[in-house]
Amino acid sequence: MDVECGDVNIVHETVRSLLDCVGEKQNVTNTFSPSIYMAPSTLRNLSPNSFMPRVVSIGPLHRKDENLQRFEGRKAAFVHDLLSRSDSSSTQMLTTCAERVASVIEKIRGCYAADVKSYDDIELAKMMVMDACFILEFIHKISVGSNLRLQDQYIPYDLVLLENQIPFFVLEDIYECVIYNFEERLSLTAFIHPLLKYTNLFQGRIKVGGSRSYFNHDHILGYLHHCYQPKNDISSGFPSSTIHSAVELDHAGVNFMPNQDAKWPMAMEVQMYRSTIFWFLFKPTLTMPTLRIDDFTELILRNLIAYEQSYVVNLMSHHMQGPWIC
Repeated sequence: MDVECGDVNIVHETVRSLLDCVGEKQNVTNTFSPSIYMAPSTLRNLSPNSFMPRVVSIGPLHRKDENLQRFEGRKAAFVHDLLSRSDSSSTQMLTTCAERVASVIEKIRGCYAADVKSYDDIELAKMMVMDACFILEFIHKISVGSNLRLQDQYIPYDLVLLENQIPFFVLEDIYECVIYNFEERLSLTAFIHPLLKYTNLFQGRIKVGGSRSYFNHDHILGYLHHCYQPKNDISSGFPSSTIHSAVELDHAGVNFMPNQDAKWPMAMEVQMYRSTIFWFLFKPTLTMPTLRIDDFTELILRNLIAYEQSYVVNLMSHHMQGPWIC
């Protein structure tokens, strides 16, 4: 079959373009899997304000937002307060922190799915140290009951936004360099418990890690997500088609009671009263979590959902060795 000269050029250019694309993908390291994403447009379009920080920018994704720039001065004041509580000099502490961050700067870049090349290594390292120190000092202030300004009361919810995160390992490194030297020897997961109390979706105490963390969390939002996961694998023997809504269960005569399980805030259990000979006179009771509804419930739920979706996509991409899209 004869091929025209124009067709040959099309084939040649197409093959070259494909080879360039494949070559670029081969040169990209897959050592680090991203965990900090921009929220999917399908979720963002439903509620844009649920993903936008109101007071403080954490990490590079919203760093250039003009509405958040005026808080940078107060962020520096928080960091000053943190360093002033240490016996070491500020220069010594910051040098140690900067060395830790500089040693993993490429790993930090790999945690962001969005392009952060507009920040050089020095800018990114400074950002990580400043933001980690700010988060730790903010948590310290709320843990000791310091009075927060009206504006500051939005900060706990800014710290659980998917797009407003720094890697958890950065927070751990800075925690070990600074807080661990002069505070009670708590793990970072226990230290951030006061922050989780603000963002807990359910009534009752949220359960955090013990003296040491046995999980590699992505970031603060990822750790909050982990707190709502069952401690053991729980599988239902029922297909999804048999799951009925609360309205349908109520119409069928099911009673509802709040969950009193302190081990897992999302535990659900059906009590059938089978031990009595008159069991048929009793209605089954479903114990379930009691959701706290306030101005930020929707925000937290939407960010947890966005994190779950990005986590699933990341797992699929990892198993496929990366998306081959040019």
